[in-house]
Amino acid sequence: MLDPHDEEFLKGLGFPFEVKAESAQDLVIIKQVTLPERYKPTQADILIKIPANYPALKLDMFYASPDITFATGAACPGTTATTIDGSKWQQWSRHLTEGQWRPAVDCLETYWFAVIWKELLQ
Repeated sequence: MLDPHDEEFLKGLGFPFEVKAESAQDLVIIKQVTLPERYKPTQADILIKIPANYPALKLDMFYASPDITFATGAACPGTTATTIDGSKWQQWSRHLTEGQWRPAVDCLETYWFAVIWKELLQ
């Protein structure tokens, strides 16, 4: 389960969310995230895998459903289809650089702003 800081951060985003346990990790699904006009659709669910040893292990990649494209219809680079927990997701291959994750310091909030916000929402 999420630590209290991560749960408070998710509540503060203002989007509904759920946490699912899956084998050696948790799945955090942030629902109905509003996307900028340069993307379609206008909203998508964002999934983040939380490994069992988090926050000692860094968060890596995120996933979207439904698939996100540019408003022009062009595919977003570095995305592939995958299945998680029996559902189709679009994997966004985005990674923190070596040394960018500080174990036991960084958290879901850090990852949201360093990777997801930077890629999709700013």
